[in-house]
Order: sequence, then structure tokens, then C-alpha cells
Amino acid sequence: MPPTVTCYSGAIPFIEPCPYCLALEAPEVAEGNLLLTPETSKTQEVGIVVQPEYVPGLGASADYYHINVLHVIQTLSSAQSVLNQCQLGVTVFCSQNAIPTYGGVPYVDGGIPTAVNVQPTNLASIVTTGVDLEASYQFKLDKWGVPGNFALRALGTKTYRWILCPGIAQSVCVNEAAALGNYSTDTTYNAGVFSNNNIQCNTGSCPVQSAFQSVNYPTINYNHMPGAIYWDAGASFNVMEKGQLYVKINNIANLLPAPSESGYNGTIYDVIGRMYHVGVRMRL
Repeated sequence: MPPTVTCYSGAIPFIEPCPYCLALEAPEVAEGNLLLTPETSKTQEVGIVVQPEYVPGLGASADYYHINVLHVIQTLSSAQSVLNQCQLGVTVFCSQNAIPTYGGVPYVDGGIPTAVNVQPTNLASIVTTGVDLEASYQFKLDKWGVPGNFALRALGTKTYRWILCPGIAQSVCVNEAAALGNYSTDTTYNAGVFSNNNIQCNTGSCPVQSAFQSVNYPTINYNHMPGAIYWDAGASFNVMEKGQLYVKINNIANLLPAPSESGYNGTIYDVIGRMYHVGVRMRL
């Protein structure tokens, strides 16, 4: 690749191969993309359900899943990123759809852009593998002279892999399982790390890195997120023929969320605190 310099036009900066550094006047255009294709996925799943007769009311299940998502739609951040990706060999960003040029001369052949389109593109892929777990136990309260049923239920997900491959040059695939809470939103125990790509080390002992490594595998002196278990409780009572009174308490212990490098993670941790719910349901 020829040496590059940064060229500033009246609109945006370009990195142009010498000697094609010209006074360019090409706007950055944020638009849709008529060439998008649907995101596609393949899911493989197998599970088992256990309901032992010798323990009435007890049930448990485990479901293993493997999901592969292709053609994930993403958008680059700027026109400069589009130009850079084209020059780094990602041909989808070199087309007239991404960088239209005067006379239709391809940008990689010296064509002068009339615009640089920042648009959603089928770039990335995601693979995730894990196990969904569920257990429940319920019984009637009649033998204690109390109408109704009592039920306990526990849900959990163990995510082994959640790998995102951005699909652009100078990027790496990232396994986000246990990183910043990127589990399924059903997970209630999520001890993990800020990022699986972080290199944990103390100041003075960290490895010497290239620019590429420092961006994709940054060093950090602390890379741990504590787990959390939330306890909820609820009850409901039938009133009249079609009514039901219910009460519920979420996060009984009022457990605070753990801070992460980007603040509180509301995807997994409870950021509200203890909540009380009282209401009436009516069957029509």
C-alpha cells in the first residue's frame, strides 16, 4: 500500500494514498442500505426434563443450546472509518454503494469520492453456547387448612461462549461470556470480568504492546465483577369469583449493583433496589 497522508476537505478529513491527495469536497452521508440482507441464525438445542414420581411437585429441566448468527447488521462510526476499512482491504466498503465516485471510477483505482456513505452493513457474526436450568417445587396448602398452593422456582443460565466477531479489518473476535454482564437477561448470578480480552497486570509488569494489541487487548490492573443473588417473594389470594389479590417484593435484601468500568450494568444487576408490588387481577 502506498504511504498515506490526511487530507482535509470542506466537509470531513480523508486519508488518501499519495499522490492522490486532492482538495476533496465530499459530504458524509448517513443513510440506509438497499443491499442489506437478513440476519440469519442456526439453533441447535437438546434438553431433558425430570419429574420424579417419588417427590410429587418437584420438577427440573436442563436445555443445552448452540446459536450461530450470521450477517449481523452493524454501522461504522464515521466516513473516515469507511475509507480506512476500504484501504485495509474490506471490499464491501470500496463499492460505489459505500463510496460513490466521479465517473464511476473505483475509489481504490484513484476515483474521487462524491460522498462517503455511513450505512448499516452485514458485517458481524455471533456464536453463543450455554445451558438453561430450571427447578421448581410446589404443593397444596390444604393439609394445613389453608387454601391455595405454595411454589418455589429457580432459573439460571450458564453461558460458556458469547463470541462477537466484528467482521472488519484490525478487529478481533471477543468472547463476552461473563464480561460486563453479557449473559442472558435471565441470569441472576454473574460473577465475571470486565472483558475477556483485558490483560490483567500490575503497573511495571505489563507486557510491551503494539498499537493493535493495546486497542484489542488492553492492560488493566483489576478485571473482576462480583456475582449477585437476588431474592424475591410473592403471594396471591383469590377474592370473590373472578378476582385475585397479589403482593410481591423484589430484591428483598436491597442489594446494590456492582460498579463496572462503564458504570452500573443495568442489563444484569438490579439498579432500582427493593420494590413492593400490590395489585388486583380480574378475570373477564
